[in-house]
Amino acid sequence: MIEIVINYDESRKEYKIYEPSTDTLMVSSNLTEALTILNKFLIDSGLSKVDILECPDISYHIDSPTMRSIVEGNIKLIKRLRTAPSGFAMSSQRFGGSGTGQQQSQPSGQQKKQQKSKGGQLSGATGFLGSYKKFGGGKKF
Repeated sequence: MIEIVINYDESRKEYKIYEPSTDTLMVSSNLTEALTILNKFLIDSGLSKVDILECPDISYHIDSPTMRSIVEGNIKLIKRLRTAPSGFAMSSQRFGGSGTGQQQSQPSGQQKKQQKSKGGQLSGATGFLGSYKKFGGGKKF
């Protein structure tokens, strides 16, 4: 059993991570970074043969400020993920899609005039059939 003690110093905004069997202390402003550094140090120095990031037999001792910090960080991440557009939505917007899965809006009057002057028809047809026609397909499905 590996034990890891984590304390958050609110005044210094630092996490102190202590592993007692090797008497190792890591200090960092980022909890994930500190655990990663501790893991690398323990393995590289031969003090541990077990990867603490994947070991199922670890006991963490966490103080209240650390627990609060973890929860607040997760809440911020969830809020950011809910408000940020997905990668698909950003790609769709970049290539002219609506990004919402609904039909695209019709071109404005100015765009229609420009498209009609290019060949008598709207060249910006939507959907698979429009794309098929655009590349010379004559059949309708």
